[in-house]
Amino acid sequence: DLELKPVGTLEVKLVQAKDLTNKDLIGKSDPFAVLYIRPLPDKMKKSRVI
Repeated sequence: DLELKPVGTLEVKLVQAKDLTNKDLIGKSDPFAVLYIRPLPDKMKKSRVI
């Protein structure tokens, strides 16, 4: 894998989601987003529940 030294900070703002399917039995699901730049498991970040 090509490893690069960090040169700054990337700020990402989740703005909108569409067509979220309800996965909860009582009708209140807790959607979340998984964000990553490279598909490396140790570099993946999971958002808090929105």
